[in-house]
Amino acid sequence: MYLCNNINGNLRVVDDKKKRSVYAKLSDPEQKLQCFTARQVACRLVGSRRYLCQKCWLPKEDCMFSRIVPCNLLHGIRFWLYMHPKDFLRQNNTGKLLCQLFGNQAATMCVFGVPEQEEIMWDAFKRAGKDTIWLLYPNVNSSPKSVGDINLDRSFSEENKEKPLNFVLLDGTWSNSSAMYRRLKERWVTIWGEEDLPCVSLSSLGASVMHKLRYNL
Repeated sequence: MYLCNNINGNLRVVDDKKKRSVYAKLSDPEQKLQCFTARQVACRLVGSRRYLCQKCWLPKEDCMFSRIVPCNLLHGIRFWLYMHPKDFLRQNNTGKLLCQLFGNQAATMCVFGVPEQEEIMWDAFKRAGKDTIWLLYPNVNSSPKSVGDINLDRSFSEENKEKPLNFVLLDGTWSNSSAMYRRLKERWVTIWGEEDLPCVSLSSLGASVMHKLRYNL
């Protein structure tokens, strides 16, 4: 975990206690989430700016940003990288490479608990319609569809260029992804009044061989 290392010694301890005290006094869950996210992101930005490349998130001496060759995503498809704040600026995070490869308009990062970014994502969903939204997540409560079940042909037509297929990719640990899934589902129910959040998996052959490992992380 990155710390706000512009504050040292006892001052850091006092500052940390102060922030934790403010957080503890918040009673609204939404305010607590926003406070947690803001502190995570701010501390990681401040704590890493001297030694991490802010584009590829690797140590500056290992920066690979100049080696990334941008390419175009298929017309009519848009990725949303829904990232947990604890994965923001992590050196071993590979999700942000989607944004570097395809550009922010085709692969947009949205940090869990940042209301401005989440509103942008949901506004795009509402414009495109609920039939264009798919979450890459192995929903244990229902059988997720496979990529082959999605009508990709509709996304390539000229009339649908303003309503692309939106694929939401959860970027976080297994437990953190569960929290993000619940937040997405709550918003989905609020907007469309449906309990089922459409999920898609990369394989329809059952649980991944990594399934048990993820639960133990």
